[in-house]
Amino acid sequence: MRARTLIVALLGAVIVAASPPRHAVAAPAAQPETYAQFAAGATVQHGIFTILRKDGEVYVDLSPQQLNTDYLETIVPGNGMGADFIVWGNTDHLPAMLMRFERAGDGIAIVWPNTSFVAPHDPPETIGIRRNFPQSVVGIGKIVAEDANHIVFDASPLFRDSLDMAHIINGSLGTTPKSAYHLDLSRTYFGATKAFPENVVIDVNQLWATDAPHVAPDTAPDARSIQMRIVYNFAQLPHDHYRPRYADDRVGIYDDIYMDFAPSRDQAPSRYLRYLVRWNFAPADPNKPSRATHPMVFYLSNTIPVAYRPAITAAVLRWNRAFEKIGILDAIQVKPQPNDPNWDPDDIRYNVLRWVTEEQPSFGADSQTLFDPRTGEEFRTGILISADSARFAAQAWRDYVDPVRYGRDTDPVPAWFIYDSFQAEIMHETGHNLGMQHNFIGSMAYTAKELQS
Repeated sequence: MRARTLIVALLGAVIVAASPPRHAVAAPAAQPETYAQFAAGATVQHGIFTILRKDGEVYVDLSPQQLNTDYLETIVPGNGMGADFIVWGNTDHLPAMLMRFERAGDGIAIVWPNTSFVAPHDPPETIGIRRNFPQSVVGIGKIVAEDANHIVFDASPLFRDSLDMAHIINGSLGTTPKSAYHLDLSRTYFGATKAFPENVVIDVNQLWATDAPHVAPDTAPDARSIQMRIVYNFAQLPHDHYRPRYADDRVGIYDDIYMDFAPSRDQAPSRYLRYLVRWNFAPADPNKPSRATHPMVFYLSNTIPVAYRPAITAAVLRWNRAFEKIGILDAIQVKPQPNDPNWDPDDIRYNVLRWVTEEQPSFGADSQTLFDPRTGEEFRTGILISADSARFAAQAWRDYVDPVRYGRDTDPVPAWFIYDSFQAEIMHETGHNLGMQHNFIGSMAYTAKELQS
């Protein structure tokens, strides 16, 4: 229903390493213990929720007030496959989802409410929507401990394929039914867990297996056994007094689409309601040019080669010229990744420019934009940059810019051309981070002769 994109991530406090492989989803004790009994001997991490690790398993501790409360959840790959656009941190596979925990007998259901159908400010219609459109249940975790202030449940529902990696892997690799990869729970186990004041991360090391003797990719030591780290991020909803804006189809901005059943919409040509997907930019002083109150700050991953960082930085910052014209200064900023072992690219506070290496490059650069499914407000952005971007530029120089010398690989490609190529590519993707779609009709603004100039 909606073309949303997403991730939520975290930094700062305690990180607990992976647990040993589990051969089955463990069945918790039949009768819940008290919290004090269960927590004895467990590793406890305090954040938006409390995470407990015990006997190789991971558990989530909620307060009763956190039931039936909306949060954000994102799920992304924590590693790549070295080909076929399966890369770490890619938010294109699943949008940010609204998520809540609901009591389900002796378990806790992890639920994705339906946000595609709305009736703003109309309680009867809202009730009708709930009765006529389904929500989705990710899974139900068994309650293992409980008292007046704590409800602890087993996090093993996260072992399931909520990201739909079966489709991602088999679709990307073009497998047949006989060679298709499947999730092997006997070799799937919890990875690191991280807890912070506003969000938590739970990693699951999923094992994807096939019995086919000769399969792709050949980037794994054994292509029949591929481990994918799946990163689950749970976070507070944005709370910066964002005001949604209606989209205008005459402007090429991404939109967040709903179907509106409020009576005020009954006479409208369509029930579709479109909110702009945008960052919450604002000047500190609306009466004069002033610094942005909520700038979009990018961090350069320390994996990006030093030689390319100036071009990438300049490309991102060039968008500030547009914001200066409407009185917002330093709207977009670029910082190097801090030399701090506690800095974490999974932290929701950081918009990261990531360097991606693939044996068979499947893209040049790709924007990563996550937004609140209720309002269209962007809460995290980023760009995936292929390690082959400079090589693509060099090939373009030999094939198109200087065809007379085509094929003479000993001829150096001018440094300015590589720089300009990064500029064009990263400016393009930053434009997507700002919510802009492709301007296809703009390609007709210049003649072929003018493009050759």
